Amino acid sequence: MSKQVQNFIDDARRFQRCSDHDLAISSLQLAQQEDHHKEHEIEIQKLFSLSYRKIGNYNMALLHINNAINQNAKRNNDKQAQNEHAICLMNKGIIYEESKRYDNALDCYISAVDTFISLHKNNPEEHGLIINALLTLGLFYYKRGNFESAKDTLESALTYFGEGRKNDRRYLAICNTLQELQNMKQT
Repeated sequence: MSKQVQNFIDDARRFQRCSDHDLAISSLQLAQQEDHHKEHEIEIQKLFSLSYRKIGNYNMALLHINNAINQNAKRNNDKQAQNEHAICLMNKGIIYEESKRYDNALDCYISAVDTFISLHKNNPEEHGLIINALLTLGLFYYKRGNFESAKDTLESALTYFGEGRKNDRRYLAICNTLQELQNMKQT
C-alpha cells in the first residue's frame, strides 16, 4: 500500500511542477485515502498546502500547513522534527505574506530562521536551509521598505556560502540586492 501512496504523491508533485494544482489536489486526496497508517501525512499536508496556496485559497493552505505542523508535533522532538517544523513555518510565512498578513509572516520567518541556525550553523551540508530562510526574510524586509533589516539579514546569509558561491543564484541575488540597497543609500 505504501508504494501506491508514494505513487500518488509523486503524481501530485508532477502536477504541481506543471501548475495543474487541481489534479495535484485530486492525487493527494487519493494518497490520503490510501495512507491508512498516516506514514506520509505530513508530506501530504504540506503538498496540499502548496497547491491551495498556488491557486490562491489561503484559508485551505493555512489549514493544511497547520495540519502538517500538528502532525509533526506528535513526533519526537528530535532534530529532524525541529527541522520539519521550521520548514513548515517558512511555508506558513509565505502563505501569510501572499495573503498580506505581514506581521504573522514575519513571526513565522524569524522563528524558522532561528531554528535553522540553531540546528545547522555548524553543519555546512545544511547551510542551504539557513541561506534560503535568510534570503526569504531579507527579501521580505526589502519589499516592506525595511532596508536596514534587509541589509543586515542578507549580509548574514553571505557567511553561510561555501566555495561554489559564485555559481549560486541565491548568492548572486543577495549581492545584487545588497548593491541595490547601497545605490539607494548613495542617492
